[in-house]
Amino acid sequence: MNFKYIFITFICGLLTSFFCKNYMYNKKWGNFAGEIPCFWCCLLGGIISGLVFFAFRYRFGWPQMLLHAAYFLPLVMIFFIDLRHKIIPDYLVIVLLFFGILKICSNQAVKLILGGILGGGIFLLLALLSQGGLGGGDIKLAAVLGLWYGWREMLLVMFLAFTAGGLIAAFLLLLGVKKRKDTIPFAPFLVAAAFSVTMWGKEILQWYFRLSGLHF
Repeated sequence: MNFKYIFITFICGLLTSFFCKNYMYNKKWGNFAGEIPCFWCCLLGGIISGLVFFAFRYRFGWPQMLLHAAYFLPLVMIFFIDLRHKIIPDYLVIVLLFFGILKICSNQAVKLILGGILGGGIFLLLALLSQGGLGGGDIKLAAVLGLWYGWREMLLVMFLAFTAGGLIAAFLLLLGVKKRKDTIPFAPFLVAAAFSVTMWGKEILQWYFRLSGLHF
């Protein structure tokens, strides 16, 4: 791959993230509106966005990279907002819903709608059973992710997110950083799992089906 295009892709991701974060914090959107965004938080978010853009450029090439990058930009913002403020802004979920509807209109509508029902339904059930362990934002985010990935990939997203979340929670409890009653934002795990499935989901599912002998 030409180094020039790698560099341009990374810089575009970094600048786009910087612009979105500063614009977002200067508008009356969410409980954090009016705050001055931390420079280092913006820099870290920009670097991660740049790496995400680069990864999609390397994995998919043009023009698919643009579609995946556009979809993941609000997800990167959700990652940091939920991590810092423990909320998932509705307007970012609506952006993701718009992408999901576009994908439903293009192909495999039944598979994608089932993914949305599966993601939102399972998270709603878990929220009811945990009595507040998962919030409404997590339910809505899982539903719109299901609309994008479909039911098979969404199962993988949830498996990876819950596995990573459980391991991190156990590690924090062992270190004494968190107590049992403390809440841990879950959206970052969903975003990280979604990125993993976007990059390597097909390979992971194929490996699992070969290992288990199952076919779907």
